[in-house]
Amino acid sequence: MLPQEDVAKKLIERMYRRELGIARKLLSHAVAATTGEEGAPLHLGKGVRPKAAGLAVGLFSKACKQFRSILELCVLGLCEDAETLNRALFESVLALHFLLRPRLVLRENRTKIKGIPAKPLKRLTSDLRADLYLAHAAIKREKQLRTFRNTHRLKGLSKYLGDPAEIACLAAEARKAIGLGWEERQRTSRNYAGVTIKSLAESLGLLPYYVAVYGQQATGSHAGDAHDFVDFDRANSTFNTAIGPDCEGVGVPLLGACRLFSGALVIVRDRLGLSLDPEIDVLMINLTKERMSAGQSPKIERGKKYLLKRGVVEIEVEAQGAGPVDKNGKQTWIVQQLGGGHLPFRAYPRELKAKE
Repeated sequence: MLPQEDVAKKLIERMYRRELGIARKLLSHAVAATTGEEGAPLHLGKGVRPKAAGLAVGLFSKACKQFRSILELCVLGLCEDAETLNRALFESVLALHFLLRPRLVLRENRTKIKGIPAKPLKRLTSDLRADLYLAHAAIKREKQLRTFRNTHRLKGLSKYLGDPAEIACLAAEARKAIGLGWEERQRTSRNYAGVTIKSLAESLGLLPYYVAVYGQQATGSHAGDAHDFVDFDRANSTFNTAIGPDCEGVGVPLLGACRLFSGALVIVRDRLGLSLDPEIDVLMINLTKERMSAGQSPKIERGKKYLLKRGVVEIEVEAQGAGPVDKNGKQTWIVQQLGGGHLPFRAYPRELKAKE
């Protein structure tokens, strides 16, 4: 258990009651539509083939589980982990749109791709997109098996990856299905679409989500944010850890996850004919109006200078980061008095006034 975890959970449930209610209803309707006694009946849209539809259902199921995990992390105040998982949810939604969009024109560096080596670019039909997605997975699995066999201490574990003959056969069939040109594009882009994640997002009109979610969380996903979890004094002799739940920051990953998941709901409803409760539309309208900012006033920013009033005295401090939740469920901030020689200490947001 993290410090004050139980208290923080109750506080977050209270602070974000409305927002969490919207999120949970979205998930509930999605699960209800896919788990009926007779399965989920589909009414495929124009141009959607069964192979792509099957993959899309799998991706949507995965998105439901990812969304559920994000909600649980938000309730626990584990905002950084929720944001990292938002990055994975973005990739699931991106793949859904790749498979199901009625028409897709791939672009790279804002330029339409005209063809691939030795073959004009085919129209990206439903079947071709499904083949590209499956081929990338099959060829990647073959590469993973080869890497295990060539890595010390992993060679003996390669048998758990599957039957080598079957893996090789599936990879060969995948190469035949997409051709050498597409295989080379997938290899260089490291993506099933033959273009980078960023280019695919741009091609699908989802570049703002790439910038705000995928790109923004790259630092945390790759462990480049150590400085966000510890504050040293000026002499680097003592430190405070930001190890407790962050009640103030829940709104950002919660809002991002809801909007991403809404994108998944819309595409499966419109292109797979998945029967969703009509309340979904009302919830998404409310979502566009919701700022997810409950409990965040006043807004405190890391690194910004404030005046802290203690009695009749005002001292100048710098906000270092969110601190632990106190025993009454109140969020604190770690601040550092300016002037040198002072240790960081806790303060409440209401005590801080932005310095003009």
